[in-house]
Amino acid sequence: MPLNKYLFKIKKATSNKCKNCFETSGIAIPETVQHFLFECPAYVQEQHEMAKAIERRSKDLKHILEEKERTKELLKFIEKSGHLTWN
Repeated sequence: MPLNKYLFKIKKATSNKCKNCFETSGIAIPETVQHFLFECPAYVQEQHEMAKAIERRSKDLKHILEEKERTKELLKFIEKSGHLTWN
């Protein structure tokens, strides 16, 4: 499932908020790429594993995408999260 910020923009979701954060803490945070990859507490273990593998500048998406091995770590994170699935 794509992120709510985008889905809301194209009128495919009723909110742009992160469902995980709202359900667990009642906080309405926009579900952006930055939030999903680096901030959402629902994926803390996966974020930690990605950061450990990437090492420096592990929260810099441009830096991650500039190199094949770092991009592979990002894709591992996405797969492990189970959030971005395609039907």
